[in-house]
Amino acid sequence: MGQSPTKFKELLEKSINQIHARSRKAKLIVRDELGYVAGREGRTAMDYWCRGEGHIPDAPTVEKLAREIIKQSGFNKEELKLFLLSADYTNWENLCDELFPLNSDLKVAQTIPSILSAYESHRLVSVNKKTPLWAFIAGALLMILLFVTLALNSINGKPIATPQPVMIKLVGQNQQQLIITATSRTISSGDEVQSGEKLTVTFKIMNYDARSVTIKSLVAGARGPGVGCNQSKKWTSAQDVSFPLATNILLQPGQEYEYREGRIFYEEGTYFIEPVFEDMPNHWNGILPFTCIDFLVIK
Repeated sequence: MGQSPTKFKELLEKSINQIHARSRKAKLIVRDELGYVAGREGRTAMDYWCRGEGHIPDAPTVEKLAREIIKQSGFNKEELKLFLLSADYTNWENLCDELFPLNSDLKVAQTIPSILSAYESHRLVSVNKKTPLWAFIAGALLMILLFVTLALNSINGKPIATPQPVMIKLVGQNQQQLIITATSRTISSGDEVQSGEKLTVTFKIMNYDARSVTIKSLVAGARGPGVGCNQSKKWTSAQDVSFPLATNILLQPGQEYEYREGRIFYEEGTYFIEPVFEDMPNHWNGILPFTCIDFLVIK
């Protein structure tokens, strides 16, 4: 496809509008946050990328923007693909697969059969209990109403309501957002760790939304051996060796929570650790600004 600054600008502005609509934040705040996520000084960079016929940043910046846009805007996989292709992002296919894994691709086409299956099971049980005829008629009318509503929403282009995104971020300066300690030293990316040595992970999160949020699960996610922070599809490339979960965390606006857990790594090789959270069952998310540390376990 090649670079298309105009298309990139169009999709970037569309994402800003969708984030504004979903979060009710002012567009200037949305631009500020996206700019900081991209590693720039607030909305100045965003204003430049959307100026005139549009301007395209470098590939690492495009990837950071894409990850945050998917997290907040409700962009679908096709919109993400167009966004990446407009910036001539060469690894677009892998990033699309990472951000839209098959097992979390929720579609109405999958939801309706589940509803029908549940209804059919209920109907069969009701038959055994000799439910009156009027109950079947009422159920059938409700199902027809459901299908008509879904069809009309589809025709009118109205999206099916989705939960608002959980707005949390890591607290602290770059080197203090994710702290990994072993014995009496702090582990940085690329450091070596002895097999059998206990690692302790500490990080803080903060709810920066205007509403309270509940986090189903919070964890120092880890994978390995044989995978580092910058590897494509890192979350599916090696075994899950994550730290213990913290569950059902309620955060008021501006409230912080500290996670602190430990575990031991025995098998030699490269591992990475990155904080993640679950807001809905089996729906995992990274935490701004997606801090990751990898290390090498040796004998």
